[in-house]
Amino acid sequence: MVVLDASVILKWFIEENDSEKARAILNRYIKGDFIIVVPDFLLYEVANVLKYSGAFSEKEVTEAITSLYDLEIKIISSLPDVIKTMIKLSFQKGITSYDAIYLALAMELQVPLITADVRLYHKINDIKYVKLLKDFAIPE
Repeated sequence: MVVLDASVILKWFIEENDSEKARAILNRYIKGDFIIVVPDFLLYEVANVLKYSGAFSEKEVTEAITSLYDLEIKIISSLPDVIKTMIKLSFQKGITSYDAIYLALAMELQVPLITADVRLYHKINDIKYVKLLKDFAIPE
């Protein structure tokens, strides 16, 4: 089980550095090798980035979000304890609540958070759950 943040999942739709690695994680998920968990906030974040990228129509953004539901990724609504941890992390680490929600969920589940956001990674990499996509070894 892993938590993926939007910086990783967006690479499924937008060709960027490490998109191939992000899609390899997706392919391993599809094969049933592990479970992907995300906070429900991810849906808003992905839709927003795709919209403002200028490369996607309304229909294409809708299809992208629908595809995430179709993949049956575990989408978790944030519980009060996770929100409290999110707030604490955002203050302690000087990060947005938007970024902290992924880390709080990973900590709650005690699973890795995989991010492709290098600046975020450098702020939170002292927490054992945090993995940078480019360095993440996809389990065999």
